[in-house]
Amino acid sequence: MGRTSLIRVRRLKYAGYEQDTIRKTCAQQISELQGLNLPEEIHRELWVRGPERSWHRYRVMSGTIQEVTNTPQDPPARNSGNGEGCGSREPE
Repeated sequence: MGRTSLIRVRRLKYAGYEQDTIRKTCAQQISELQGLNLPEEIHRELWVRGPERSWHRYRVMSGTIQEVTNTPQDPPARNSGNGEGCGSREPE
């Protein structure tokens, strides 16, 4: 069964993916995601890509973030305007 996620992507100039570091360097994006009025079944995620071009995913919850450890190395799909490619799917 799939799930729906709202994803915000952020590129960093410098590596640093510990949760405390991400809370500081991506504070604005995290705050924006936390401020959205979405149904509980829609997950909020922050996808961060650093200079070495690897992806790091964080689930954004009220008051905290949690690293998602099963991170695909493909970029998130862009919204093509037809309803496809506008969310993420759990790896199969």
